[in-house]
Amino acid sequence: MNTPATKTPQEILVVVTTLPLTLDWGETPEQSTATVTLDVKLREYLLRLGFSNSQLLSIVVSLLTQGKIRVEFRNNVERITLKNVNDRMQRPQAVTLFDNFIHTLSSENKDANSGTNSTQRIIVQQPKPPQYQYTPTPKR
Repeated sequence: MNTPATKTPQEILVVVTTLPLTLDWGETPEQSTATVTLDVKLREYLLRLGFSNSQLLSIVVSLLTQGKIRVEFRNNVERITLKNVNDRMQRPQAVTLFDNFIHTLSSENKDANSGTNSTQRIIVQQPKPPQYQYTPTPKR
């Protein structure tokens, strides 16, 4: 197992096997397999599950400590395995890797929004009644 902070999510490759759940009785769904970095998968799950979701931490820690995990969603099942078994690590190291990833991502978002010092004003109004709406007069 690795020592702390030797790898980043960009350096860890994972194999993702996706199996759609069957909707019609008796159909056999086709599975797909892709190799991506852990960074890509984490960003995808952040969009799906949200920043403050403890399930994401549980997924990452289980994957990095056990080397594989099965994640079930409403419409598909994903089996994620580490491509290199040597990328496995102890739980404290996995939590640190995840915390560093979230911190880095938060600082990226903060840097991207640093140029927006003004507050945007948005006014939402009900539509005007038909008698007050502009209707162009037909050309003759």
